Amino acid sequence: MTRRAILKAIFVAGTLDILSAVALTAMAGRPVDRMLAGIAAGPFGDGVIALGLTAAMLGLVTHYALMSIMVVVFAGLIRRYPGLVHRPVAAGILYGLAIYAVMYWLVLPIRWPDTTQLFTLRAIGIPILIHITLVGLPISLILSAAGRSSRQSAVHVAASGMSSRQAPPA
Repeated sequence: MTRRAILKAIFVAGTLDILSAVALTAMAGRPVDRMLAGIAAGPFGDGVIALGLTAAMLGLVTHYALMSIMVVVFAGLIRRYPGLVHRPVAAGILYGLAIYAVMYWLVLPIRWPDTTQLFTLRAIGIPILIHITLVGLPISLILSAAGRSSRQSAVHVAASGMSSRQAPPA
């Protein structure tokens, strides 16, 4: 797995996910900077919200840091289970569901235990759809393509009889 593919997956999935959060926040008539500050409040506590624009920027950095973890975990899964690269859509759907489950059923309830989870189609369906289509699938498609490419390069190098040090850069 190349660093470039990992950075691309972080950027693409992170940007799609945060844009969806911005759109949903704006459609609900709530301030986007407050939503971003709320992301920062996760690891830094509710007091960070008082920092205003600084909290919003910290929330954006926090969002991409969390996305980095999600991408690195999937890259690790590909290393452990190389067959995932041959079923990127199925892997992406399952990974998106897993990310949703961890965030909504573990992380958020631990951080904000007094918050009530709504059990409506909209409250559950939209986040699941976002985590599958805008997070899980992009991560899987980008990293799977990179994984297939690096494996093909390794096979080509092995077939040509060159060592990896002699192989031309990919």
